[in-house]
Amino acid sequence: MFSSVTERFGNHGEQKVFRHGMIDRRKVKVLLDTGCCRTMVRRNVVPEHKLIEGKGVAIRCAHNDTTFYPLADVGVKISGKDFKVEAAVADNLPVQLLLGTVVPQLFQLLGREEQEITNIDNVLVVMTRAKAQQQLEERIQQ
Repeated sequence: MFSSVTERFGNHGEQKVFRHGMIDRRKVKVLLDTGCCRTMVRRNVVPEHKLIEGKGVAIRCAHNDTTFYPLADVGVKISGKDFKVEAAVADNLPVQLLLGTVVPQLFQLLGREEQEITNIDNVLVVMTRAKAQQQLEERIQQ
């Protein structure tokens, strides 16, 4: 299901954008993902009391399947910065924390200026870098 994340950052020569961080005093590996609008966390690093009762999100993945995930309020510390995120909780995420563009601090952690972010509440939309570049070029030509 999350194979696209593994493939993108596997052996294809793409830059790996990982950081080490903390969730409730527990060290975690964090993937900073500018291609994902949602933040996700692996269930085994989220304390049960952090789950938001009765709240969840449906996410459509790269293979066009839609899965409902519970949400959690998680305190995160990365590169000396403390912040809270609302994250979808998944059992089989290939990294412990995937930080998406819904987190304003993402671009600071990458050493970039902030970019315009579109918040999508109910569905995760996947776009390749090539498609994003194509759309940018089309906007410039208009």
